[in-house]
Amino acid sequence: MRSWIRVLLGAMLALTAIGSACGEDGDTLSAEDYYKKLETIGREADEKTSENASSTPESDEPQATKDWLARILSDGVTVGEEAAKKLEGLKPPDDVKPKHDTFVTAVKAEIEAFKKIRDTINDTPVDQIEALLPTLNLGSATEASDTACNALQDDAASKSITVDLKCGD
Repeated sequence: MRSWIRVLLGAMLALTAIGSACGEDGDTLSAEDYYKKLETIGREADEKTSENASSTPESDEPQATKDWLARILSDGVTVGEEAAKKLEGLKPPDDVKPKHDTFVTAVKAEIEAFKKIRDTINDTPVDQIEALLPTLNLGSATEASDTACNALQDDAASKSITVDLKCGD
């Protein structure tokens, strides 16, 4: 069961690593400022999620593992929701806005997918968790945001802006 937990945690890290930026009221940001905010705040969210995910279950008992996994998912969803709010407040340049909007939509959909996964785990009896984990379609939960993130990463590169948005990490 531990290998599926690592896959799930990796997907949660991907959500927060790419899904946050610091929004500000006021003027539209320059492309460089926009991408630097994505990178910096994304890294901070990744660190927060990594810190949450570095804990371990209280014991090897199945219920302890289930409770731990549900808590990790809840923490990841919270970080993702905070990130989505920040993304919505960000004012990208006009030429980046369509890519930004696609990314925001994908991040929100990913958060909803992880909420469903969390709820499914919470609603699943302990003795069925191990069988459930391989059936969770984590790839589809992250694919759209990875694609949107890659479009932003490529756009930054085309503008000679050096950032690492950690798309799909």
